[in-house]
Parts: sequence; structure tokens; C-alpha cells
Amino acid sequence: MAERAEEIRLLRTVGTKPRQLARAVCWETMIVTCVGTLLGTGIAAASLTALGKGATGEPWFAYSLPQYAGLVLVCAVSGLAGGLAATRRARRGPLLSD
Repeated sequence: MAERAEEIRLLRTVGTKPRQLARAVCWETMIVTCVGTLLGTGIAAASLTALGKGATGEPWFAYSLPQYAGLVLVCAVSGLAGGLAATRRARRGPLLSD
């Protein structure tokens, strides 16, 4: 968020409400989390399938859906918390940069 402080200042200058700014950050965080989850899952599945094929001769790997869902939830919540905390700090700063 430190890199986006200028953008946040500009949005505040043109009249963006704090709730609108927080909503935009939440949406960005959720989109990035979803894309990262899909890419990471695809890469892991391909790698583990190849590893299983090489080790046992069968393209198989085990996973736990509740653990996977918990991991995705933890990533999403921590991303949202970090984004909102950084947005709150940037929102309270001066409108004009030094």
C-alpha cells in the first residue's frame, strides 16, 4: 500500500468516501486471492501429478478439501486485514505529498 499512497491521496482529493476506498481495496484483495489460489492450485496439482506418476507410476496425489478451504480462507482474511490496515493508514495521511 505504500506504493499506492499517491493514488489514495488523489482519490481522497476528488472526493472518494472512506467506505468506497475500503470497498475497492477489498475487491482487489479478493480478486488477487482468487487468481493466486487458482494458479497455485493448478501448478501444485500438475507438479504433484507428475511426481506421483514418476514415483508410483500412477498420476495420483491426496488432498484434504477442508484443509484446502481453510488455507484459502486464512489467505483471504489475512490479505483483507493487511489491505484494510494499510488503507486506513494511507487514508489518514496528508492529502499533499511532501
